[in-house]
Amino acid sequence: MTVNYHIEISGNISKRGNKLKIMILASQFGIKGYVSEKANKIEIDAESDSENLTDFIEACRKKFFSEMTKEMIITRQSPAYYDEFSIH
Repeated sequence: MTVNYHIEISGNISKRGNKLKIMILASQFGIKGYVSEKANKIEIDAESDSENLTDFIEACRKKFFSEMTKEMIITRQSPAYYDEFSIH
């Protein structure tokens, strides 16, 4: 069953390469959707089966959630049935 989560990671995370790192993680876990970066915030729309999404979110948490990150908000949404994972 396809599950979709919208993930927002905010704080002092405006480093180069974050979107690419997330895209590589998404590829490793079979995630479809997109990642975008705005001022001090990364937004991810991720969908796959529940187990892959749980593993992907944990990998993102380990990679990006630190003392410099203020919060990580995860919201379940209706599936969008993406064909791939892309950078916006």
